[in-house]
Amino acid sequence: MNEEDITQKMIVRDDNKWEEEDQITLETIQKAHLKIARIIFSKENPPKRCIAFSKNRKSVAFDIEMVPVIINYLVKMTPEAFIPKEFWTPELREVWKALSK
Repeated sequence: MNEEDITQKMIVRDDNKWEEEDQITLETIQKAHLKIARIIFSKENPPKRCIAFSKNRKSVAFDIEMVPVIINYLVKMTPEAFIPKEFWTPELREVWKALSK
């Protein structure tokens, strides 16, 4: 590999093909920020959409059609006792009851 190839691999590219359609930022208990965004790759036909989670400069994204399945399994894998009291809202309580059966 020559020097030019190595340089090209290290360059941060500006031509990001993913665009945000919607996003929300939540504050964690440790005062970090968790960003949840619906992103779209519009250069495909039909466009590809994902849900992306970003925290501490690390990100993970899921195909949008997998989100309901992932939510279902996350609820089943997370004991209720692990959820801090300040996060329990009436809406969350309803969702939790419906999915944790």
